Amino acid sequence: MVEIAGSNYHVSYDTEAQIISIRGILRLYGTDGYVELHDAPRNRPATESPEPQPTYRGGYSAIMKLLMDIAYQHPAELTLDVRELQFVNSSAINIFSKFVMLLAEEHATHLQILGNQKLFWQPQTLNNLKVLLPSLTLVF
Repeated sequence: MVEIAGSNYHVSYDTEAQIISIRGILRLYGTDGYVELHDAPRNRPATESPEPQPTYRGGYSAIMKLLMDIAYQHPAELTLDVRELQFVNSSAINIFSKFVMLLAEEHATHLQILGNQKLFWQPQTLNNLKVLLPSLTLVF
């Protein structure tokens, strides 16, 4: 199990079940913390305890690094569980979009997203990800 926690959010990745769970509130600032997709080494396994990079102002670098590492492992099936993710800002939506675009580019993983229709932002935002990855399965 790989975990990243902030003051208002928790990200975990169950390596055996291939489930990424994100809960809480992702309202960090800016995109300074993003890792560029093409800067990451390919086929590098996710570490058991990713270390957040404190020099990144955006705070999303550890999350993006974990998502990239998972994508580069090319799992056949992957589930992203955001049912308990209460709120996201545009920077968080950007990170999800980049992750989905990477999966589309790699052509190796079927992504299923578990969402919660009671959370106002999820239905429209998650449906928009299907434009980037038409094979994406959404379950509300």
